[in-house]
Amino acid sequence: MRKGSGYIVVLTIVALAFGPAHGAQGGISADEYYSMAPPPPVAVRIELANGAPVIHWRAPVPPPSVRKPGYDPAVAAYRVYWLRGPLDEVLIGETQQMHFTDKHAAPGTLKRYAVSAVQRSGQESGASLGVEIRVPK
Repeated sequence: MRKGSGYIVVLTIVALAFGPAHGAQGGISADEYYSMAPPPPVAVRIELANGAPVIHWRAPVPPPSVRKPGYDPAVAAYRVYWLRGPLDEVLIGETQQMHFTDKHAAPGTLKRYAVSAVQRSGQESGASLGVEIRVPK
């Protein structure tokens, strides 16, 4: 073989992983995927519309530490809780919208609410910050 007449072969192998099982590639495993809850909704606020409390919120944004390949930030639904007291939450509704109207709030009562996010995997976030409003008589 003469000098300069050889070939150099460069072989690049690219491993592509799809779905939640990324593991060693810097993503998350399937177990992590199904155990990682989303963050709670943000910017929760409340107003009255036709005498009923209407709770509004914005979608949660995952922190950079969980923005890994395979993490699914998609929220499938939001759950709205009536906060009756410390550690006393009552689920009053579930919606895919970013607002909820409590049509059953009794007039003249003080109501406090919190919202959670639920991923397609079924994992539920912690509760958002609570909001409260007095329902007029």
